[in-house]
Amino acid sequence: KKGKPPLRTIDSIVVPCGGGGMVAGINLAVDALQGENSRMTSVMTVEPTGYDDHSRSFAASHRLSLAEIYTADNDDDNTPPSSHSSVSVSETEKYPISPPKSKSKACDALMAAAPGQITWSVNGPRLSGAVAVKDDDSVYNAMKVAFDYYRLVLEPSGALGLAAVLDGLEKSVSGNSDDGPVLPPGRVVGVIACGGNTDLDTYADMVGYQPKKG
Repeated sequence: KKGKPPLRTIDSIVVPCGGGGMVAGINLAVDALQGENSRMTSVMTVEPTGYDDHSRSFAASHRLSLAEIYTADNDDDNTPPSSHSSVSVSETEKYPISPPKSKSKACDALMAAAPGQITWSVNGPRLSGAVAVKDDDSVYNAMKVAFDYYRLVLEPSGALGLAAVLDGLEKSVSGNSDDGPVLPPGRVVGVIACGGNTDLDTYADMVGYQPKKG
């Protein structure tokens, strides 16, 4: 009688990230299951383009706000709603006035101004990687893939992890291709896909659905 094949451990968990609360919970869960000093499963964050405070903090090995990352000008349109920040931030930590022109407009649930102070104390020493999705088109494609293949209706922020995996996570956070892929081929990857806060018309427009006429 043949036994059941052993279950493979998830090598990496890819998590959409704003202030870092959900990531911190996952990191602590991995610690509880595998031991803080014997983790077999790595955890990495994915952020919208232009809101890459975790990616930059990970690269710098200390917590950075977006205001510290980008220089300021006078474009007030670049300030995201404060309700999206998972922690209260000081005036100097608010979103800078001059982020990249290509910043995400779709992932409004993940526009935190900085990693949370408490959550970064959990995530900073535990993250194995942190990246930003290249643009909103990647997110829209991931939303379509989630529906076509898995029948999941995801809002843009909920599809961010899948977008990163579909893009290949080819570059490190430094953007240097010589650093190699963030997720090497052959790994078992778990993608957190959560959040369906969207209306039908907006969702259809994002995934490119064209209703039949007549």
